Amino acid sequence: MALGLGLGTGWLLGQEKPLPLTEEERLMVATVERATEATVLIRAPGDVGSGVVLSTEGLVATNWHVVRSAGPGGRVRVYFHRDPARYEGEVWGAAPALDLALVRVEAPPSRLRPLTPVPLAEVQVGQRALAVGAPVGLDFTVSEGIVSAVRLPYFRRGKVESLFGTFGRYVTEVIQTTAPVNPGNSGGPLVDLRGRLLGLNTATVRMEVLPGGGLGGGLRLGGDMTQREWLDLAVDEMARRLRVYEGLNFAVPAETLTFYLPHLRAGVVLDEERLEALRPRIGAELLPLGLYPERVRREERLPEDGLLVRAVRPGGPADRAGLRGGKRSVQVSVERLDPELRRLLDPQGKAKEVELPVEGDVLLEAEGQPLFDEGQLRAVIWRKPPGEGVRLKVLQVDRTGGGYREVVVRPMILPGP
Repeated sequence: MALGLGLGTGWLLGQEKPLPLTEEERLMVATVERATEATVLIRAPGDVGSGVVLSTEGLVATNWHVVRSAGPGGRVRVYFHRDPARYEGEVWGAAPALDLALVRVEAPPSRLRPLTPVPLAEVQVGQRALAVGAPVGLDFTVSEGIVSAVRLPYFRRGKVESLFGTFGRYVTEVIQTTAPVNPGNSGGPLVDLRGRLLGLNTATVRMEVLPGGGLGGGLRLGGDMTQREWLDLAVDEMARRLRVYEGLNFAVPAETLTFYLPHLRAGVVLDEERLEALRPRIGAELLPLGLYPERVRREERLPEDGLLVRAVRPGGPADRAGLRGGKRSVQVSVERLDPELRRLLDPQGKAKEVELPVEGDVLLEAEGQPLFDEGQLRAVIWRKPPGEGVRLKVLQVDRTGGGYREVVVRPMILPGP
């Protein structure tokens, strides 16, 4: 058996020479070669990840969490495929809320082979995809899968929370893929079979603790239990308490990177305020009703979900469309508030009680999609061509009983915060 394996599959099949590659395999090999040429290994202080070459100027895109330990202006080490040399790189620009960063590497032009980004509209569910990177430090590894979905990263009804901590509130769409993504893959390219850049591999979901308890506690050793019996019990308990998920891997679309690239190229660190200012807005302060205390919603006859208009910017799109905030509020102890709602109402974190608005217009739907949090509204707005209106279903909440209506608001880029 050992001799047969050593001679290779050609010997096992009675062939003197290995079988030639099929046309499909040749295409795959060429695509992998192209993708690995554009992939780099990045070593930051205490961390390792991947990146993808964007230009012959030495610009490399990666995830912020890969280079966060170095920080803006910090130095990292960069390695190319089939090149033993170590190149110096600098964290050039960053958008932490998007988990994006740009590294400028000092490498010869011959090593810089950029990939062409694919617009998100061309990414098709079901198409094959390849993830390239350094999973668990195994540099320049390739895995294959398909595009499973293009989706919003928000999943908890009534909670302003991303699918997992990696994605912030300003990542409005992600590419889900079955191509395995492991620690070290972060920042590397997800490519199609033409070797074009679909997105940056960013995160994966492996398992989730079931409600009712974590792994710690709940296991008691009986006086007569053997070590083997205790181990079997522990394994059974772990299986009972965990659900294991496969194929839940995610990438930030190349289109998102392309939109912010001019600012990252200029060496800017895009915080949330700057991200907000770069995109069209409706000019309204919004509060998600799903975060309100249930008692307040019940007593004030507020809907379970929707975005309450707290205030509108004079002369802004929301104001022009006739959206109005309410004048009546109730006092609520901050200890009774959801942490996210507390942050919106008391950014300084110093108040013991806050005024919680209970009247005004409530945005229930945007283009027919129910609204649970502001991230969903952003996603609808940012998909629209500049100047095009967004259709909103609105409920007016006041002591007169209010009523439903439909308005069209035309988002625009607004100066200032």
